[in-house]
Amino acid sequence: MAFMKLNHTRLREEMARTNMRQSDLAKIFGISRQMAYYISHKGGRAYASRLAKLFNCLEESLLFAALGVPPNLRMPEGSSIVNGQIHRKERR
Repeated sequence: MAFMKLNHTRLREEMARTNMRQSDLAKIFGISRQMAYYISHKGGRAYASRLAKLFNCLEESLLFAALGVPPNLRMPEGSSIVNGQIHRKERR
Protein backbone atom coordinates (compact mmCIF):
# COMPACT_ATOMS: atom_id res chain seq x y z
CA MET A 1 0.00 0.00 0.00
CA ALA A 2 1.35 3.43 -0.90
CA PHE A 3 0.30 6.84 0.32
CA MET A 4 1.36 10.27 -0.88
CA LYS A 5 3.71 12.44 1.16
CA LEU A 6 5.12 15.89 0.61
CA ASN A 7 8.67 15.71 -0.73
CA HIS A 8 10.37 18.05 1.75
CA THR A 9 13.72 17.98 -0.07
CA ARG A 10 12.07 19.10 -3.31
CA LEU A 11 10.13 21.79 -1.43
CA ARG A 12 13.31 23.18 0.12
CA GLU A 13 15.00 23.10 -3.32
CA GLU A 14 12.15 25.17 -4.77
CA MET A 15 12.35 27.58 -1.85
CA ALA A 16 16.11 27.97 -2.39
CA ARG A 17 15.63 28.44 -6.14
CA THR A 18 13.22 31.32 -5.53
CA ASN A 19 15.21 32.74 -2.57
CA MET A 20 12.23 32.17 -0.29
CA ARG A 21 12.58 31.77 3.45
CA GLN A 22 10.14 30.07 5.78
CA SER A 23 9.05 33.46 7.07
CA ASP A 24 8.19 34.49 3.49
CA LEU A 25 6.15 31.30 3.07
CA ALA A 26 4.35 32.07 6.33
CA LYS A 27 3.40 35.57 5.14
CA ILE A 28 2.16 34.36 1.75
CA PHE A 29 0.00 31.59 3.26
CA GLY A 30 -1.09 33.63 6.26
CA ILE A 31 0.27 31.11 8.76
CA SER A 32 2.75 31.25 11.63
CA ARG A 33 6.50 30.80 11.10
CA GLN A 34 6.27 27.64 13.20
CA MET A 35 3.67 26.19 10.84
CA ALA A 36 5.83 27.11 7.83
CA TYR A 37 8.73 25.24 9.45
CA TYR A 38 6.48 22.23 10.03
CA ILE A 39 5.34 22.24 6.40
CA SER A 40 8.88 22.41 5.01
CA HIS A 41 10.36 19.79 7.36
CA LYS A 42 7.70 17.39 8.65
CA GLY A 43 4.25 17.55 7.09
CA GLY A 44 2.07 19.69 4.95
CA ARG A 45 0.55 17.31 2.38
CA ALA A 46 -2.60 19.45 2.49
CA TYR A 47 -0.59 22.45 1.23
CA ALA A 48 0.78 20.67 -1.87
CA SER A 49 -1.61 22.31 -4.36
CA ARG A 50 -1.01 25.80 -2.94
CA LEU A 51 2.75 25.22 -2.95
CA ALA A 52 2.62 23.99 -6.56
CA LYS A 53 0.82 27.19 -7.63
CA LEU A 54 3.31 29.30 -5.69
CA PHE A 55 6.34 27.64 -7.31
CA ASN A 56 4.64 27.26 -10.71
CA CYS A 57 5.10 23.50 -10.87
CA LEU A 58 2.95 20.37 -10.89
CA GLU A 59 1.52 19.22 -7.58
CA GLU A 60 2.79 15.69 -8.31
CA SER A 61 6.36 16.99 -8.50
CA LEU A 62 6.13 17.99 -4.83
CA LEU A 63 4.77 14.60 -3.76
CA PHE A 64 6.10 11.06 -3.61
CA ALA A 65 4.56 7.70 -2.88
CA ALA A 66 5.69 6.27 0.43
CA LEU A 67 5.41 2.52 0.82
CA GLY A 68 3.98 1.00 3.91
CA VAL A 69 1.25 1.99 6.29
CA PRO A 70 0.61 5.67 7.05
CA PRO A 71 1.70 6.51 10.59
CA ASN A 72 -1.85 7.27 11.71
CA LEU A 73 -3.12 3.79 10.74
CA ARG A 74 -2.51 0.58 12.61
CA MET A 75 -1.74 -2.71 10.94
CA PRO A 76 -3.88 -5.71 11.79
CA GLU A 77 -2.51 -7.72 14.67
CA GLY A 78 -0.12 -10.45 13.59
CA SER A 79 0.65 -8.90 10.19
CA SER A 80 3.88 -7.62 8.64
CA ILE A 81 5.02 -5.67 5.58
CA VAL A 82 7.02 -7.56 2.94
CA ASN A 83 8.01 -5.77 -0.28
CA GLY A 84 5.44 -3.06 0.36
CA GLN A 85 2.60 -5.56 0.83
CA ILE A 86 0.81 -6.37 4.07
CA HIS A 87 0.92 -10.08 4.92
CA ARG A 88 -1.08 -11.73 7.67
CA LYS A 89 0.27 -14.66 9.58
CA GLU A 90 -1.76 -17.81 9.07
CA ARG A 91 -3.87 -18.91 12.02
CA ARG A 92 -3.82 -22.52 13.09
